[in-house]
This record gives sequence, structure tokens and C-alpha cells, in this order.
Amino acid sequence: MEQKYRHNPRLKLMTLVILLLAVIAWVAWSFWPSSARQMKRSVAIVACRSWYELACGGKTTLYFSGVAPDTALARPSLLRDSCVRTIYATGVWVNRYFFIPSCRGRMITVMAKPDEINRQDAWKLIVKEKERNEKRIRQLRVQLRELNYYLRVHDVHDEGYNTVAACAYQKEDEKARCIRLARLFDTMRPADRPQLIRKAVYTAYYRLPDGECRQARMREVGSSKLCQTVLLQTVGRETPAGVAPLSILFAHGAAHGAALAVGYGGLGVEELATSHASCSIIPTTLRDNRHDLPAVLGGDGSPVFSTRGYFIGITRGNEVITRSQLRGLLRKEKQP
Repeated sequence: MEQKYRHNPRLKLMTLVILLLAVIAWVAWSFWPSSARQMKRSVAIVACRSWYELACGGKTTLYFSGVAPDTALARPSLLRDSCVRTIYATGVWVNRYFFIPSCRGRMITVMAKPDEINRQDAWKLIVKEKERNEKRIRQLRVQLRELNYYLRVHDVHDEGYNTVAACAYQKEDEKARCIRLARLFDTMRPADRPQLIRKAVYTAYYRLPDGECRQARMREVGSSKLCQTVLLQTVGRETPAGVAPLSILFAHGAAHGAALAVGYGGLGVEELATSHASCSIIPTTLRDNRHDLPAVLGGDGSPVFSTRGYFIGITRGNEVITRSQLRGLLRKEKQP
């Protein structure tokens, strides 16, 4: 058989032609620019629902939404749902390797991750929050005495009576909540080894070619603190049908001139952000890897393309994160 192949020029020629066609197909797939339709199918809305848990003795005792600059615990509560904070950003489906389809549900987005809090700092935060909570209880008691005095000397028919009564009801409710927190803080001890743990749940919302909105549960598999980027992957490690992952080429993208961005209207404004937004292609101008795209038209994570359709990078603030930086993030992927 080997001898027959060695002396058959036609078979050799056919093999060479097949190999040549395969190489041409690979080059065309790898370097062919994205169409407008593919640009829109390469993006999704990423919703990050996050909260903090305070665990003492290995048991979760308190929830809160974050730590304020003055080290105050934001919205402390005994119920998790009242502390969940949702942040939206644009995500881009990507292939891990530029030369073959290798997405497997991978997505890159831009989201700042807070620093982890060690046990020593956790106890300091608890002590400060306990003092702050006791001060708030004293303030509420003073306010309630004044409000209750007004309600005693005035009649329900007096102007403003209902407004004051509603305010007094809210203050009473807040005082009861603060008293419950005070009792919880009184039970905590440094020996319980308290921990502050941040929890985050990621969901990607994308549209099929027919416009139907779908969602996929994501998990974090890598991040870059310097670039504030997060690498996500679908829980099942499968690429959803209908999306068009981008390949990150090794050549640097253009840093100057006219460009195109794919953004979700309102996603960059907290008051307008929603998972039901639709994407659109918006012209922009690049100068030294900076863009002039308004936040109301495209938030962080919006992909930027050349006018010919070649992927350049993704937005973060008024900057563009380059392809080389995104490749570095892909190399940091954690193995399951």
C-alpha cells in the first residue's frame, strides 16, 4: 500500500490539494473580519449579583452588600435578599485559542473586584459596626420621643399628622432592626474566628438570531486585578447556540482612527441598566487606545472593532483594553 502511494502522482497531488484547501479554510476562518451580524452575536449582558456573608464559628450569621470607604458595613441584615447588589456589564464570547474554535462557553467582561478581608480586619469591622449600630439606636430613640410627643399633642385631623405618623412607623421599624443586630453583635467573640466572605453569581443574557432572549449561568475561571477583567465560563462548559465567539489575534489592533463599538444602551448607567437591553453598533474614534463612546450608549466590556470588522479590544471607562492584555487573562484560566 505504501509503495502504491509512493508511485501514484495523482494521489500525491490530491493530498496536497486537500491540505492546501484546509490551510486556506483555516486562514480564512482565523483572519476573516466580523460582519455586523457577527459583532452583535459576539456580545451578551453580564449580571453579577453579589453580597457579603459574615461567618462566625463556621456559621453564617449576617449579610451585607459591601464595605463603605469609612469601613461601615453597607445594608447589614439578617436576610440575604435585602443585601444583594446587582451590577451589569457587557460580556464578549471568546475563543481560548485564535487558530481553532475553542470557546466552550468562555466570556470576558469588565468588573472591579474588591480586595479580600482577612480575619483580623474582619473583627475590627465588627467592633466598629457594633459601635455605629449602638449610636444609631440612641439617635432613633431621641427622634422617636420627639415624634411621639407630636402625635400625642396633635389630632389626626391636623395638617401633617399622617406624614409624621408614617415617619414614626419607619423609625420604629429601623430601631427594631438595629436592636436585633445589637443582640447578634453581643454574641460574637474573637474566638469565633469571624470571616467576611464575598459571594457572586454571574448570569449571561444573550439573544438568538431570531431575537429571543436566553440566559446562561456562568462561573468565574480567572481575573485580572490590573485590568479589572473577569474570565467567565458557562457552568456546563458549552458554547450557547447562536453566539459568535471572537478570536483574539496576536497582531496588535489599531489604536487610532475611526472604529466601531457594540454597546447596550443604558447599560453603563446604573439607574438605566437592565438585562433586557438590546445592542447596537456605534461609531467611535480611538486616540492612543482611548475612545469617545458615551457611557449611556455602551458600558464597560463593550467590544471595539476596526471599520473593517477586526476585533481591537474591549472598553473600560474611556480606555480600550488591548488584545495582548486579554490574551494574558486567558492564560490565567483556572482548571476545574
